[in-house]
Amino acid sequence: MPSRSVRPLGAKPLTSEEYLSVTQLSERVPYKPKTIRNLMCRGVFREGVHFTRLTGRPIFLWSKVEALLREGTHGRKGKSRSTHQSPLS
Repeated sequence: MPSRSVRPLGAKPLTSEEYLSVTQLSERVPYKPKTIRNLMCRGVFREGVHFTRLTGRPIFLWSKVEALLREGTHGRKGKSRSTHQSPLS
């Protein structure tokens, strides 16, 4: 019989991608759910890139959202409004 690894109770399974609802995303970033939906409508969060819809509701891919936030331009042409240099740059 092959051995099985045992996870502690309540531990998240190891996955290569983390998926978030609009509400869960709003708890991680400084945006309200309404703002996130507005950013979706404006094309900042793009379907097929930053989120997908399985049952009509958007499901965000955290790695793609995180990359967009690190980029800092949020889909705008040119430089970020921020005048200081990001520590991630």
